[in-house]
Amino acid sequence: MIRAAPFLLAWLAAVGTVADASEIDPADLEFFESKIRPVLVERCYQCHGGDPATR
Repeated sequence: MIRAAPFLLAWLAAVGTVADASEIDPADLEFFESKIRPVLVERCYQCHGGDPATR
């Protein structure tokens, strides 16, 4: 199993910053939702999520 952080950082560097959600390629969105978001939910959001009460 690969380590999540280096993989995510490399992916984010490759994709870059998206200024407008309407410019997101549907294939990129599908990749994020199926491969990236589950890793974030499993390993990151508990400590780094949006709810300050749970950090």
